Amino acid sequence: MKQKRITIKAFLLVMILALLVGNVQVVQAAVLEDALGMNDIVIDNSSSGVTIQGAWDTTSTASNPERSIGSDYRTVKPADHNGQFLQYNTPASFQQGRYKVYLSTYRSQSNRSTNVPVDIFHVNDGNVTTLSSVTVSQKGSTGAVWIPIGEFEFQEGDGNYIQIKVDGAEGYVLADAVRFQPMFTPAPPILSNDATLLSLQVNPGLLDFNPQVKDYTLDVLGNVYSSIDITPTVTSTVYKSLQINGQETVSGSTYTVQLMSGSNSIAIVVIAQDNTTLTYNLQVNRILLSNEASLSNLTLDRATLDFSPDVTSYQVQVGDEVNSLEVTPVVSSAVYKSLTVNGRSQSSGDPYLMTLSTGNNSISIRVTAQDGTEKEYTVNVSKQGEVATLSSLSLTRGALNFSPWRTVYSIYVGNNVDTLALTPTSTSDFFDHMTVNGVPHVSGTRYNIPLITGENPVVIEVTSKAQRQMMYTVNITRLDAKANAQMVNGAVTLPAEKLAEALGVHLHQDTSGLLVYSERPFEFASPADTALQEELTQLLNLRLKVDGEHVAFFNPKQTEYRLLLPADEHIPFIDLESGAGTSFTVKQAANLDEATVLTIEGVGTYSFTFVEDKIADTSQPSLAGLKVTIEGEEEVEFVPTWIPVTYVDANDGYANVNTPNKTVDNDLNTRWSATSQGEVKWIRYDLGSKVNVHSMSVAGYLGNERSYNFEVEISDDGVNWTQLLPMQSTSGTILYPEMFQLGDVETRFVRLPSYGYGPTRDGWNGFSEVRFYSSQEQANVDASKWDEYFAPSSNKLGDQLKLSVKGLTSEGVEHNLNPDTTTIAFYTDNAAIAEVDQAGNVLLTGVGEVRITVMATQGDAVRLGSLIISVSN
Repeated sequence: MKQKRITIKAFLLVMILALLVGNVQVVQAAVLEDALGMNDIVIDNSSSGVTIQGAWDTTSTASNPERSIGSDYRTVKPADHNGQFLQYNTPASFQQGRYKVYLSTYRSQSNRSTNVPVDIFHVNDGNVTTLSSVTVSQKGSTGAVWIPIGEFEFQEGDGNYIQIKVDGAEGYVLADAVRFQPMFTPAPPILSNDATLLSLQVNPGLLDFNPQVKDYTLDVLGNVYSSIDITPTVTSTVYKSLQINGQETVSGSTYTVQLMSGSNSIAIVVIAQDNTTLTYNLQVNRILLSNEASLSNLTLDRATLDFSPDVTSYQVQVGDEVNSLEVTPVVSSAVYKSLTVNGRSQSSGDPYLMTLSTGNNSISIRVTAQDGTEKEYTVNVSKQGEVATLSSLSLTRGALNFSPWRTVYSIYVGNNVDTLALTPTSTSDFFDHMTVNGVPHVSGTRYNIPLITGENPVVIEVTSKAQRQMMYTVNITRLDAKANAQMVNGAVTLPAEKLAEALGVHLHQDTSGLLVYSERPFEFASPADTALQEELTQLLNLRLKVDGEHVAFFNPKQTEYRLLLPADEHIPFIDLESGAGTSFTVKQAANLDEATVLTIEGVGTYSFTFVEDKIADTSQPSLAGLKVTIEGEEEVEFVPTWIPVTYVDANDGYANVNTPNKTVDNDLNTRWSATSQGEVKWIRYDLGSKVNVHSMSVAGYLGNERSYNFEVEISDDGVNWTQLLPMQSTSGTILYPEMFQLGDVETRFVRLPSYGYGPTRDGWNGFSEVRFYSSQEQANVDASKWDEYFAPSSNKLGDQLKLSVKGLTSEGVEHNLNPDTTTIAFYTDNAAIAEVDQAGNVLLTGVGEVRITVMATQGDAVRLGSLIISVSN
C-alpha cells in the first residue's frame, strides 16, 4: 500500500505534543497507513500509560521496523488465552472532546484472530461514562496498518481507556499501539517556565540551599576528598534540560565532579520547557591541610637521646642525683594544630620541666597536624637510685606487660601447657646477682618451670651491689582440663566480667593487665547466646578511658553521657582502648559549650558533655556522697583497732566527690581518687601527735582488678619529708586491705606519693581505705575483723531486699534526700544475680557477688554510691 507522507512541520508538532503528555510514542511515517495529524496522540504497548493483565509474549521489530509502532508488539497464542488484557490509559493532559480511535496491527500473518474483543471506556452524549465494545479483525494481507474502531466522546484526563482482550478470540491476539485523532481543534499546550531546583545535595558537605539563591561556596579537605558528588533535583517534573558543567544529567541523579587543588567552579544549568534558563554556581575550594605530625628533634638536658623522627619510643636511665629533666620537642612542620607534653600545651622549641621520682617516669609528647593527624612519642625515664631492677622478663609462650618497677604478675595457661620458661635479665649498673625460687641464676638465661595443675609461683630476687633487693613474683596458674579461657589483652572491665558470668562463661582474666591465653575457646550455654556473645566481645574490645583511667560505665548501646568536671575544672580527655582492627576518632571538646564526640567505625557515635559540680538547691544539705544500705540489716559498729587519724588531705581529688576523707570511712565502696598525670599526687595523714608506727594497710579501689603504685614518706612537721619506702604496689588480686611493714618509726605525719595503677602507671590513683598500726598485735586484731567490716552483705537465692539511700555531707553527716530536687536511679552489674527496680527493690536471682550502683542527680551534681551483695544457695 502506498504510504502517505507527513510534513516536517506536522512531525515537529507531534514531537512537542509527545514530550508534553509523557507516554506518547513518536512513530515514523513509513509504518503508517494513514498520516498522523499534528494533534494525534499515540500510546504504544510499552508506554508507562499501559496496564497489562496476564502473560503476553513480546516480539521485537528492531530488524523490521515497518511491522510495529515503536520497537515491538505483544501477542497471546490461542492455547494461552486465559483472561489476559492490555489496556491503554489516556494521559493526565488528555483534553475533553470527540476522537476517532485507531488500533495499530501487523496483519500479514495467517494465524491472526478475526474477532478480537475491544472495550472503549468513554462518555456518552449526556457526558456520562459508559463502556462500548467492538470486535476487530487483525487478519489481512497488508503490513502494519491503523484500523479505525469508531468515534467516541472522552472526558478530560486519565479516566479513559481502550482495552484489548483475548477471551472469545479464535487466533493470535496482537497488541501494538492505539491512536486518538481529535475531531476538534485542541487548545495549545502551556509550556512550563519553572527552571528552579527543588534541592541541591553535595557529598562531602552540606549546602544551606534556597531555590532563589544561585551562588554557593563550599570548602572540602583536599587530604580526604578528591571529588564531590552533586545531586540536583528540578522542581518541575517537566523540563527541557539539566546540565552540570555542560554534561547532560537527570533530575535526582548523582553526578561526580573531580576536584583539582584550590578553587573549582561548577555550573548547574536548568532549562525549562519554554527555554527559561537558570544557572546555579557552586564554588568548591579543595583545601590541602598539612598532615606532618613528626618531631624534627627531641632533646633532654641531663640525658642523651639518640633521636630519630620515625622512632616514637625511648628508654632512658638516670642516676639518683637527677631530680628533674628539661624536655625540648621541636615540631618538623612550621604549621601544626597542637603540641602537648604529658597532656599540657607546649610551644615547639620550648623546654618542659619534668620532675622525676624513683622508678619509671613516663613522658608523652603528642603532635597534632593541621588535618588532625596525630603522632605520639614516649620517653620512659628510669631513675634507679641504688636499686637493681630487671630490665626484661620474657616468656617462651605469650608475653608479659613488663615494667622494671612492677613486681607482681599473673599468667593463666591452658591445661595442655605443662612447661613454661622465664628469662629474667638485668642490665642495671647496680646489679650484683639474682636468684629464682631461691636458686642462684645467671641474668639473661632461661629458667624452665614444670607446671602442675593450679598455682605455680615463681619468685625472682634481684640484689644490688649495695645489697638492696627487688623481688618479683610471677604467679602461673595452669587451668584444669574443664576450664575455658580466651586470649584477652589488658584488664577486663566489670560489665564484661559480669556478662561472662551471666552467660556461664569461664572468663579467665589477668587482673593486672597481662596476657591470658588458652588452647580452649569460650563455650556458651546455647546457640541462643549469640547476641550476648557479640555484646561480650564488644565490651572486651572497647574500653573507655577518661583522663587515662578505665571506666566501667561505658556501654556500646548508650550513646550519650554527662560527666562532672574534676576539681581543677579541666575538661577530661576521652580516649578508647580497643582490640585489633577497631578504627575510631575522637573530637575533644574545647569548652563547656561543646561535646567530646567519639566515633567508633561500625559501632556508633558517642557524645560526652561536661557540667560543673554544682548543687541546684543550696538550701539543701551538701551532697558530697551517698550511703547505700539494706533496710532492716544491722550496721556493724566500728571499734577502731588502729591509730586514729585526726586529719587527712591531698593535693588533688576528683570532682569534690572522691575526697581524701573517703580513705578513713571504713567503707571499701568509697575512695579518694586523683589523676596520675602531671605533678605527683599525694595523700597526707595527720596522726595527731608523734607516735610509733609499725605498719599500715592499704585497700585499692577495685583492688582485685588494679595494682596501685605508691611511696611512703614521713615527717614530724608536715613540711619536711623523708622517704621511708621506695615504690610499693598493691597486688591487684584482692578487695581487702593489704599490709605494708614500716619498721617501727616515730612520726606524726605520713604521706603517700601516688603513681596510679597499671604497669605504665597511667591509671588513676584510687585508695578505698588506709590504716596505721602501732604494733603487729594491733594489725592482727584489725585484720581479724575485716570479714565483719568489709564482707559483702550475705543473702540467699530468692531473697527480696529493699535498699536505703541517704546523702552524705562533706563532713560525713547523713541526711535524707529531697525527692523534689533529687532523682535516684538504680543499676545492677549482673541481672543474672540480682534484679533491681527504680524504687530500690532487689530480687536475688542467682548465686555469686553483684554490685548495685546508685546514681543521685541534684541539679548538675551527680553522685554515685554502691553496695556489694553476696548471694548463696
